Amino acid sequence: MEKTEVIKASGAIQIENNITLLQRRAWNLLLANAYDELPTQEKHQIGVTALTRGLAYSSRNDAHLKKLLKDLVATVLEWNLVGKDHTQVWGATALLAEIEIENGVCTYAFGPTLRTRLYNPRVYARISLSLQSKFDSKHALALWELCLDYLDESKNYGETPFIPLEKYRQLMGIPHGMYPQFKLLSYWVVKEPLREINAVTDFEVTVEYKRQGRKVIAVKFRMRRILLLPSQSTEQRGLFLDKDMPEIAKELMNAGLSEHDALDVWHQGFNYVHTDKRPQDMEYETYI
Repeated sequence: MEKTEVIKASGAIQIENNITLLQRRAWNLLLANAYDELPTQEKHQIGVTALTRGLAYSSRNDAHLKKLLKDLVATVLEWNLVGKDHTQVWGATALLAEIEIENGVCTYAFGPTLRTRLYNPRVYARISLSLQSKFDSKHALALWELCLDYLDESKNYGETPFIPLEKYRQLMGIPHGMYPQFKLLSYWVVKEPLREINAVTDFEVTVEYKRQGRKVIAVKFRMRRILLLPSQSTEQRGLFLDKDMPEIAKELMNAGLSEHDALDVWHQGFNYVHTDKRPQDMEYETYI
């Protein structure tokens, strides 16, 4: 049966993203195809037709397809950069140990250590293979995966920790010296990916900046999955159980805000506060 999603270990999401958009899609698809076999088989197979269909790859340029797959073998990535999975050590690994195509069949293998880490991980996210094909930017896909990694599915919301800018550059695959000015980094690698995520997925994601003086030193993302409930107004209660509400939203509701407005204030972070009123060295929760 053709897989519709991939169970992806947190450490494999939090990687140095020095691969292309199509390569990230391809690796996710290869992992989904091999997942059930990881404990028992060293090599896995997928038809080239199924692979290209899953990637929405319509080009007849076989040489380009082979090169992007070959580069997965040559790409060494850092693992678990943000360290969400505290049981996993930092490490570096090749995405694929080997790959070959013969008679319309693609045969490939993960390294033995990577196979162990990928199967039945303690901390993981479920990634839709059809939805990943809607992204046009590798930065947007990488950021969406990161948001999925921190989403609490039982509550349909979550937030990342503050991620230092240099670490965030690694997660997005931004080489040293590219976008040296923060306003360029913010536009191309924060705001544009957020715009794309909010446009093509059922996520609403916002960013909060941590400053040291006037300098931005870290970013945090808040995300919630938008649930369209038939015949219910967004002002109606019932989107969250009381015990699942973010503490800030509870306090704001106690102060008289509606659930919708309280969640909006919590979710938008400092974007909700006029620039002139924002404190320089205070986290949003403390400010609220």
